[in-house]
Amino acid sequence: MVEPTTPPRRWLDRPLIRVLVVGCWLAAAALAVLFVARLSGRDLNRTLTLVLSFLPVIALGAFPLLVLAAAFQRKALAGVCAALLLVALVLYVPARGPGARAAPEGWPTIRVLSANLLFHNTEVDRFLAEIPAIDPDVIVLQEVTDGHRTAITESGLRATYPHELDGAEAVDPMILSKFPLSDETITNVHGRRMPQATVATPGGPVQLIDVHTVPPVYDLPGWTGQLDELSDIAQGLGRPLLVGDFNATLDHAPFRRLLDEADLTDGQLIAGSGWGTTWREGNHLPPLLRIDHVLTGAGLEVVSLTTGVTPGSDHRHLVADIAVDPSD
Repeated sequence: MVEPTTPPRRWLDRPLIRVLVVGCWLAAAALAVLFVARLSGRDLNRTLTLVLSFLPVIALGAFPLLVLAAAFQRKALAGVCAALLLVALVLYVPARGPGARAAPEGWPTIRVLSANLLFHNTEVDRFLAEIPAIDPDVIVLQEVTDGHRTAITESGLRATYPHELDGAEAVDPMILSKFPLSDETITNVHGRRMPQATVATPGGPVQLIDVHTVPPVYDLPGWTGQLDELSDIAQGLGRPLLVGDFNATLDHAPFRRLLDEADLTDGQLIAGSGWGTTWREGNHLPPLLRIDHVLTGAGLEVVSLTTGVTPGSDHRHLVADIAVDPSD
């Protein structure tokens, strides 16, 4: 008597496999909801805003879901996962910077260094010692404390960067520049102090804002208001250059609105190196989020943008070479 053979798909009908398939469907549905929230362009609540910060990492889950759907021979699930993977590729592949490019002919370049020092950083001396090798023309700092100011003085940097705009409060941003500054002010941006000045570059005046918004997880309305107000301010400037810690990624509607309404270009997208992630440094993992940015308006073009480790800080710093149109 011939023993009956086991049907090829019998193992796929086991209870455990069915549970895994249901789990895959739920995960795919959750990812689809996040993509819809991301693409809607609407301001969202605090929880969704926080989750969207990590959407590039979460979106990687579309690939193993597709592999599991294929292994479980679920065609409908595989189709949905393939669509989700396609959305992830469309959203995030362009975010990988193409690398440095040549400046337009005749445009002089300036180098800008931006760093969030972290208010309780005890290794700021190490970072300050690295700055001469970077050789920036303008230094844009956030979370500067009185102790950091003392370290800056003792480092001798003020001899190289004699032009300064300092918020001068307990923890405030600071601008140091080789080039003269004018129109210096500490702008109140929806309750947050941000230094603003016109920098006399070799290519002409550039209106610089040292940006540091409140994290949305602490104050969502304040963060949204600051990004919207930065848009209003930038629209009134001739050659705006917004640099610093925006606590925002391209997955956040208020940040994309700032870019669109103020006609600003994100330097990472045109001349960044790699993914350009800057936070959180120092937790034994590479930074996952890109919340520090260099945004340029008309007459300015980022030609190189790289990141570097800032000793003692949870942010990587940015080094941007920016071409300035001398005809503007």
